[in-house]
Amino acid sequence: FPVTIRPLNRLSALIQAIATDPHNTNLWCQVGFTYLSMYETREALETFLAAEQINPRSSEAYYGQAIARQQLGDTPGALQALQQAIQRNPQDHRLFSAQAYLCTAAGLPPEQTLDAYREWARRFAEPQHPRHPPTPHRRNPADKLRIGYLSADFRQHAIMDFFSPVLRHHNRNRYRLIAFSNGTADQRTTEVRVQFDYWNIIVTGK
Repeated sequence: FPVTIRPLNRLSALIQAIATDPHNTNLWCQVGFTYLSMYETREALETFLAAEQINPRSSEAYYGQAIARQQLGDTPGALQALQQAIQRNPQDHRLFSAQAYLCTAAGLPPEQTLDAYREWARRFAEPQHPRHPPTPHRRNPADKLRIGYLSADFRQHAIMDFFSPVLRHHNRNRYRLIAFSNGTADQRTTEVRVQFDYWNIIVTGK
């Protein structure tokens, strides 16, 4: 990918700022993330390692290392870096979200991956629930349970390689499937669409 002038200008400005404030960890991390935006991953990792040396308590330095290591194919190293970041800033939802994603990428046991997603939910989703949840809807047990799926990727996309088996293995005697599509369509979309009972296009203008 070509490097645009904007990241180069930003990088130049950051390096000049570091020259006058060399122990500013935030500036070093900004340099690292700028390198990532330029696809200079090894330079980014070296920069985040330098930021760690300046301030070992910086969660951003470890978070940046995790991103760089994952892009370099070192998923175990990325997970270790994320653990260090989480220890330093357990309130940062980005870190737990990235951890759950990396557990999937690392091919860890499903139970461990599920625990990572549940941990994110426990910390950041559950506190948003209303204190007094509404009265549960009383559903006729004889009625099919309706399940809705929202996605922009009901098309030729890697996510469909994972999701198609889910659709195929639904018990159609018990569940009614509803799709909400907000993405573009292709030949794969035609194949996916027939697996739903209802198909809704929610893209503006469609």
